[in-house]
This record gives sequence, structure tokens and C-alpha cells, in this order.
Amino acid sequence: MDYLEEFDKLKSKVLKYTLYKKRSEAEIKRKFAEFSSEMLDNVIEELKENGYNQYEISNFSKKTYESKHNTNCWKQKQYIGLGTSAHSYLNKKRYSNTNNIEEYIKNIQENNISKNITIHEEQIEKSTMNEYMLLGLRMIQGININEFKQKFKTDPTIKYKEILEKLQKENLIQKTKTSIKLTKQGIDFGNIVWEEFI
Repeated sequence: MDYLEEFDKLKSKVLKYTLYKKRSEAEIKRKFAEFSSEMLDNVIEELKENGYNQYEISNFSKKTYESKHNTNCWKQKQYIGLGTSAHSYLNKKRYSNTNNIEEYIKNIQENNISKNITIHEEQIEKSTMNEYMLLGLRMIQGININEFKQKFKTDPTIKYKEILEKLQKENLIQKTKTSIKLTKQGIDFGNIVWEEFI
């Protein structure tokens, strides 16, 4: 028996099996992605037929019942959280209160309110703009170009010209005179879009 020949045959079978397995796994992943997208389309259609509108990439509501808190977050509006563990966004700072209720009450009684606060992020202008783009593109209506200009005193179509052109070529966003928003494909692959602004 030629052991070398047998070994080569066995090696060839293993290689074929490995390639088959990898191809099968890739095929399963592709089919699952297609199936997931199709299921999401069906859910969106069913919700629309029942009076629910998609106002954010993963949120639906009946007209005028959109989450005010979520919408304000996506539009980078300020908010103050009260009580233990509450989070706030004020003056470009994100912070939270202590989760220890005894400590929280003691600091208030002793007029040491600042001891209750842990600052998590202090934004600079560039990071604030990038975040505005990232969060704004979560909304179905997208980013209002005039609102961006008013807030940052600059035009997002100029500031992010190269990124926007790239995303348009990939059919992930659509740009009009008044807005920048995700396409259907952009909604399916939102993470790719958002990564450009991180």
C-alpha cells in the first residue's frame, strides 16, 4: 500500500469537505440575511397597513405618538434626568447620577449636589457634529440640512462632502436640497453608514 498516495487522497477529501463546509456556511449566512430582510419588510408592511409609521430605523408608532424622548435624543436636544442613576445631556456633557440612594440624599442635604454626578463625556464641536450626523441618520426623515446649518454654522454637504459622495455611490444615502437620509439599502446596512461618523 502506498501510504503517501493514500495520504494525498485523504488530504484531498478533507480539503474538498472544508471548502464545501465553508461555502455552505457562507450560503447559509447569505440566505439568513435575505430571509431576515424579507421578514423585516413584511413586518414594516403589516405595521403600515395597521396605521403605524416607521419614524426611526427600529421604531414605529401611530401618528403623533412618536417617542418624544427618543426623537429629542436623535436630534441631540438637551435633557435632565432626576433621581438616582438618572442620565442627562446638558451643555455638550453626558453625565449620570450616583446609583446609591443614601449617598444621593446625603449629598443633597449637605448641598454637595456635584458629588452625585459622574461625567461620561464632554463633547467638542467636531464630535458633536459627527454624532448629530450619526443620530440624525437613524431617523427615517434624516437630517434637515437647514437645521444642521443653524446649529453648527456650516453646511453638512460641504463638511462631509467626500463621505456623502461615497455613501451615495454605494446607494446607502440619498441627498436632496433639504435633507440627507438613508435609502432602503442604507436602512438595511445602517452600521456601515454610521461607522463613517464615528
